[in-house]
This record gives sequence, C-alpha cells and structure tokens, in this order.
Amino acid sequence: MLALNGVTAAEARNTYRTERVYRLTLASGERRGQAWERHQPRAADHASATVVDPLRVFRSVAGQRRFDLTEVPGSLCHMRVVLKTGLLALVPETDDEKRALFEWQAAMADHVLHVLGAASKGVSLHDLGTKDQACREPINIVFDHADRWRPISNLAETPFVLWGQVYASVEGFWQSLKFDDEADRLRVAKLWGKDAKMAARGRSEPASFTFNDRIVIAGTAGHRRLMLEACRAKFNQHHLARECLLATGERPLMHRTRRDSATIPGVLMADIWMRVRSALRKADKGA
Repeated sequence: MLALNGVTAAEARNTYRTERVYRLTLASGERRGQAWERHQPRAADHASATVVDPLRVFRSVAGQRRFDLTEVPGSLCHMRVVLKTGLLALVPETDDEKRALFEWQAAMADHVLHVLGAASKGVSLHDLGTKDQACREPINIVFDHADRWRPISNLAETPFVLWGQVYASVEGFWQSLKFDDEADRLRVAKLWGKDAKMAARGRSEPASFTFNDRIVIAGTAGHRRLMLEACRAKFNQHHLARECLLATGERPLMHRTRRDSATIPGVLMADIWMRVRSALRKADKGA
C-alpha cells in the first residue's frame, strides 16, 4: 500500500500558518513523546511549525501542540507528491527517500494500484497485483511461443494415463485416434511436440473411428469429449502442467494458431482448458 497523507502547502499557509516542516526521526527504543521533546527546541524557534514522524503528524500552532490522530502502521517516507491529470509522481528529496523509492519501485514493477479513500483526508493506493493478472490479459497457449505456459499446450511432454494407456502428450493421444491399426496408435501415443503433431501428416481426417469399442463421429460432441477427458487426465496427473494451468489465475485463455483445427477449433480448445482449470480450483478449495 502507498498512503498519501499530511500537510499540503496551501493547508500549511492558510490553516496552520506553518513556516517550517520538520521530519521527526525516532531513535531506537525512543517513544514518540520523547522524540517530540527532543525536537521541541527546533520547533520553538518558529511561531508555528509542523513536525512529521513515521507514525503521526504533530502540528504546533503558536506554541500549542495539535495531533493528527490518524496512525499508519509501518515505516513511512514523506516525499513530495506531484499530481497531474492521469499521473501521480513521487519525488524523493533525500538519499534515504531515493533508496526507499528505488526498492519500492523494484518490488512493484508492472503492478496495478487501486486508489481508495477520501481526497480531503488522504488517499491510499492498494496493490492489485501484476498488470496481466489485475487486468486479466488473455494468454495465448501455443507450444512454440508459450514460454512459461508451455506445459499447458497439448504438444508438451506431460505423460498421463487414460483408460489404461500411457500417452506422452495430449497431442499424441489426439493424433493416435486417426489410425485404425492398434500398433500405429501405440506408436503415436509415445510422441510429443512436433513429432506428435506431424504423426498423421498426409492422412485425411477420418469421418469416424472406433475407440473403446464405440464408433465416434469426427468433429461431434462425442469427439470433443475425448479431448476433455484427455486434458482432465493430464492436468490431474502431471504436477507441472497442473501448476502452470492454475498459475494463469482468472486470465482468459486462447489458442490462436496460423491454421485452426476443423475438428477442435482454438476457441473450443481454450474453453476446455478453462473448464479444467475451474474444476481444479474447486477441488483445491474443497480439499
């Protein structure tokens, strides 16, 4: 959280007639009252003054102390704030402030902040997380470009067992359905990556095929259900693939390629991944 509070220049001039602003630094083990007394001689040099400490704002008007009762836990740095349309800038003025701002900026890189509070009393900027998560930027799952999301791809080597058969990848399972011979199916089941994708190259898509003693019509709901079952098995059995899928959070998933599939278009493939993700999240909450 980033909190903006304190005395503005206009407030200092018009309300408290403050001529100086002091930074009240607490020594180790020192109480705020002791720190005030330690700084009192400096403040007494002026008819009115404001002394700022990391927890409370002390205001002195004509020798009388006034206290801002708003307390903020933790250490604070008081920096100059510049407000413009669509922009809030923090300007460090001391070496300590520069160091603190540099560390804060490194920790908050590419994060989104949400403004809360009443402007008359101050506002706070709360961290909503990284931009991609906070703004729910879509993720395109493609094996060649997925990087950290590659284990989600159907082409990734993520072994799983489905109906007693071991498959090296979802793609290996999907392409094996294009073969009638059991030996060919077993051979393709061991493939992943481009080898799996190209396993049935040159073969036309069969209008139907037999699987588990049932005739399945290509491109129908029954055909797509096999893909759903394969993905369920993969993400339930393969730890890395499961963690990657859950790490996408609530972000929409896409599967956009140069040539879309006729039997399982990218929009349907992405929907299957998100359905599996939702089921995994519910299962984790119920555990």
